Amino acid sequence: MASTRESYQVFPWWTARFWTWLTGKPAPGQTPLFEPTPTLYALSAVATYVTGLSLAVIAFRTEGPCFILALSCGWIMAVNGARRMISTVAHQCIHGRFTGIASRDLFIADLLAVMTLTQTAGDYREEHFNQHHRPAVFTTISDPAGAFLWRAGFKSGMSVGALWLKLFVTLLSPRFHASFFMHRLMSLVRNLPPKFKLIAAAGGALACWGAIELCPVTALVFGLLFPIVVLYQISVLLEFISEHAWFVPAQRWDQPKYIHATHSWGRFCGRRTPERDERHVALYVLSWIAWAVEHAIYHLPVRLFVIPGDLSQHDFHHRMPSTLRWTTATYAREEDLRSGDSRWPPYQEFWGLHNAIAHVFNGMAKTASHVDAGTSDAASEAEI
Repeated sequence: MASTRESYQVFPWWTARFWTWLTGKPAPGQTPLFEPTPTLYALSAVATYVTGLSLAVIAFRTEGPCFILALSCGWIMAVNGARRMISTVAHQCIHGRFTGIASRDLFIADLLAVMTLTQTAGDYREEHFNQHHRPAVFTTISDPAGAFLWRAGFKSGMSVGALWLKLFVTLLSPRFHASFFMHRLMSLVRNLPPKFKLIAAAGGALACWGAIELCPVTALVFGLLFPIVVLYQISVLLEFISEHAWFVPAQRWDQPKYIHATHSWGRFCGRRTPERDERHVALYVLSWIAWAVEHAIYHLPVRLFVIPGDLSQHDFHHRMPSTLRWTTATYAREEDLRSGDSRWPPYQEFWGLHNAIAHVFNGMAKTASHVDAGTSDAASEAEI
């Protein structure tokens, strides 16, 4: 039987690039049209972010359908751009894989942090590079990322139903969002270099002044702050809870790096296309309608809003954190999968964000709750 991605080949050949972008997985034998430079990738993310915020603010000068369209598109673009700026570009900067010059990479990461009001490059590097990537710490309560989830209420030993309920409640929790945003701001206030604090203050004042001058105060609140704070944090939590097997013990400590493969996976957006059924034509047509609607209102928003950029291939990053091919991670992961490296366990993948989250929750539910949340003082954004 053809794989899920291969099933998309029922569509015309000229749509293949779109399906590769949407799903996060290339068609068999497909190669990138070109490899964007890190600078081009970063500029694209920043442009998307700035355009999105501008569109969301300008939306308040329109009415009716134009307002709804402009605001929703602005929100999605702003979050998409911000996530790519931090989770991809700043992420590569703290790994030293943007320019290759440490001081310059950290400068760029701090600049992006100021623009998006997220944690400083120094904090990010300490939590992610120095702790999260260590095999003995990865996905445990000692992992700053794990501590963040634990304190948000996602704990091993909880039932799957309780974990799903906790997720829905947390996504809408004012307390969660206020606490999360406060950690972001405190990182900037405490650890941002002085020159960046001036840039942040001037830029923030200018953005607020411009929004107030051009549009009502509601534009400042819902056009700028809402996507930067609430929507960004919703995106982060949904992506974050689905990327690793949190709190599940490693299976092989004789091969410490194995945990990076067994506890990570590809997260692809889509579902196998309906198979032709000559006996039930009406059912076949309905299956295609359901498939199309599902992609339009679920998989497309998830790709844009929750796992943009290289986040679908985050497992590839944990196998090869030093790769320079992160701008085309979609294809690099597939090449690594096809080549087969005996030093690593097989790649894993889940189609549909809900399936990845369900896998995480199943693992947490089967793991005994023996961790004391007080064993770690880490309070972080964890890869945000």
